[in-house]
Amino acid sequence: MNRNINVLFLLIGIFVSHISMAATLHVIIVGDTNASDIGRSVTIDVRRIENLMKIVSKSTELRLNIQKITGNNLTPKNVENAVNHISPGSNDVVFFYWTGHGYNRGDSVLPTMYLGKQESLNLGLSKIAKIIRGKNPRFSIVIGDTCNKPINGNRRDINLSIRGSENYKKLFLKYKGQVLAGGSKVGGYSYGNGRTGGVYTTAFLNSLTIELAATGIPSWEELMQRAKKPIEVASGIIQQPMSSTRGVSYMGNLAVNVEDCENMRNRPDGTCGAPPELNTGGQPSFGGSPGNVGGCTDDNDPNCW
Repeated sequence: MNRNINVLFLLIGIFVSHISMAATLHVIIVGDTNASDIGRSVTIDVRRIENLMKIVSKSTELRLNIQKITGNNLTPKNVENAVNHISPGSNDVVFFYWTGHGYNRGDSVLPTMYLGKQESLNLGLSKIAKIIRGKNPRFSIVIGDTCNKPINGNRRDINLSIRGSENYKKLFLKYKGQVLAGGSKVGGYSYGNGRTGGVYTTAFLNSLTIELAATGIPSWEELMQRAKKPIEVASGIIQQPMSSTRGVSYMGNLAVNVEDCENMRNRPDGTCGAPPELNTGGQPSFGGSPGNVGGCTDDNDPNCW
């Protein structure tokens, strides 16, 4: 009898230990789906990123903790609460994604999310990144598919199958650090349309698709470098994304073998081409005219992230 009880406690201990070691993928997807000008495009972006995160979770066995803040629930308080209340473990991954209108305050190369006319309540992606970094997850990603023009600027199908599951595991289980990205550099617009979503989101997913097919070890640096190439959204109109992978490292030897997106522009699904009928949306409006609070415009300056 005692032996059976001891075996039972041993099995329970192993089970609890297994649960405690299981890492979590914390996902916060924020999108201004109610925007009258770009709402359809934002809705597509939200759906694509949510589907991606489900695939990542299934491929890596990371437990999925997903929050979506869209529609009438989109308020500065709800966004900040969602970020503040996540409690990642030391082996967890945090993914924050914003799609909607944005602008640049001047205190960071990362854009600020336009969440309403009271400018002081709008949240900068640099603040979001700092809060997440302070929680010390193993790996985190902060992406904003949004315009990045000073104060009054505004914003505007991919195959991500389970076939790349081994590279999903390498990308989301074997890296540490923080990836930061914006749809456009300081002073730039981000474009999108109601059929295919945001141009930068498409570029990011295209680049991820290539990395999932890579032999050897997939690279976040290569993925983000490819995704931030200038995008010709229309004749004479260039969108210039930006990203930073400083401090991101693979926990093992890194060997990358990827192909350039330029070689895939004529694929039947057109995934590397720019979508038609592009739109930046209107200009954000504020109750007053907020002043420039800084002078960060150089995304090569580590202090500006």
